[in-house]
Amino acid sequence: MPRHHMVNNIEVPFTEAEEAARNAEIAKVASDKAHYEVNERYKVNRRAAYPTIGDQLDAIWKQLNQDRLGGKELIQEVDDQLNKVLAVKEAHPKP
Repeated sequence: MPRHHMVNNIEVPFTEAEEAARNAEIAKVASDKAHYEVNERYKVNRRAAYPTIGDQLDAIWKQLNQDRLGGKELIQEVDDQLNKVLAVKEAHPKP
C-alpha cells in the first residue's frame, strides 16, 4: 500500500523517489536498533560474567601484598591503601 503525505492540505501519494527514501530511512532505523540491541546485550552479558568488583579488588590487593612481602617496593599511595585494606581485614577477620 503506497504511503501518502499532506501537501497544501491534500493527501498526495509518495513518488517512487520518496518511497525509496522512506524505505531507506526505515532500514537505517532498523539497523541502528539492531546494532544498539546487540551492543546492550554484549554489555549485560559481560557484566554478568565478570567476578564482583569486591572479588576483583581482593585479588589485586592479595597480589600487591605478596609483591610487597617478596621485597617489591610499591608506590607510596598503593602502599598506604594496602595498609588500610590489611588493617580492615585484621580488624574484621573472616569467620
